[in-house]
Amino acid sequence: MASKTQPEAGTTWYRYGSHYNLRFSQNAQQTADGKVSYFTYDPFSRMMRSEEVPEVFTSLDSNAVYAFDTDAAS
Repeated sequence: MASKTQPEAGTTWYRYGSHYNLRFSQNAQQTADGKVSYFTYDPFSRMMRSEEVPEVFTSLDSNAVYAFDTDAAS
């Protein structure tokens, strides 16, 4: 897990998955709102989807597959 803090925006947290792809991120506003941005990739590491979902950032495993990963595709 990595983070970046900016005085005007607060802290943004990053969690990376396999192949060093960004899997989840959460900025200060998302933390307050209880939301997380997630990212999915194809086998060639090209980003396929980026969405925001209600989730607890610290409970997410970067290498797991979640319901929101598959729900958005349908």
